[in-house]
Amino acid sequence: MHRGEAGISALNLRLQERLNPGREGIPEARAGGRVYRPGDRVLQLRNDYEFQIFNGDLGTVQRIDPIAQELTLLLDDGHMLRYPFANLFALTHEYAISVHKAQGAEFPAVVLPLLTNHAMMLGRTLLYTGLTRARRLVVLVGQPKALCLAVRDWRRDPRHTGLDGLLLDTLRFTWPQGTIGLGGTANDTDALAWEGLLGSPLGGEG
Repeated sequence: MHRGEAGISALNLRLQERLNPGREGIPEARAGGRVYRPGDRVLQLRNDYEFQIFNGDLGTVQRIDPIAQELTLLLDDGHMLRYPFANLFALTHEYAISVHKAQGAEFPAVVLPLLTNHAMMLGRTLLYTGLTRARRLVVLVGQPKALCLAVRDWRRDPRHTGLDGLLLDTLRFTWPQGTIGLGGTANDTDALAWEGLLGSPLGGEG
């Protein structure tokens, strides 16, 4: 989660202070309440076709030019680009990122905070996705109860489907013959065919 003392925003701030603090004589760029320094790990938040950088791209700040009002980014795919200060609203730090943003990426090691105040997000799928981002090492930091909640998938509602019946050929389903025309309008025959499947008659309230 982004909010809270163990949220992504707070972790990024504290990790940057520890791993890449400000140094006298080294230029910085400021935007959106964040400070960017050479050596910072960063994450792109949206697609930018003009500069060929896309949502989820990861990289490292190489240089900052306060005169040209731009910083030089080296993306993890080897692509180098000059990133204008005016676009920094679409950039954030990447010392800590969400599991959602990490999907599709791999890292040598992953530290995964698990806290009960993140309960609304805790689930088996999210935990599995976070664990599998690591190639060699995973460290879980937090509360055992939070891990139990995630493994139990405590918020997931049971799903009731007829899939097993269809696979075992004990349930049959016949789609009605009536169809809605290409123009998007329905005639009387269509309405009778679809009625009941959509929860209310076509054109009715509900």
